[in-house]
Amino acid sequence: LWDELRFVKETAITPVPTSHELLQMATIGGARVLSLENVTGSLVPGKQADYILIDMPESPTASLIYDAVVRHTKPNNVRKVVIAGEILKAG
Repeated sequence: LWDELRFVKETAITPVPTSHELLQMATIGGARVLSLENVTGSLVPGKQADYILIDMPESPTASLIYDAVVRHTKPNNVRKVVIAGEILKAG
């Protein structure tokens, strides 16, 4: 996923999506395309608890956090994976 997000950011023809927009495409956007936006895709009460926890590769300011996540996250930065409330990876 991280490589694909970076690829889109690097090769997009104007307008280039922001990192925030890319993360939305990968989460709620993907759920919407699959008609699952009422089940997953965002962390709100009543939806499945699908999320990951990552180690931030650097200490960005709040305004740059999305950019830091897209540009610098690698698979080894993923510390926890939770799908439907079940922990699939913890470390």
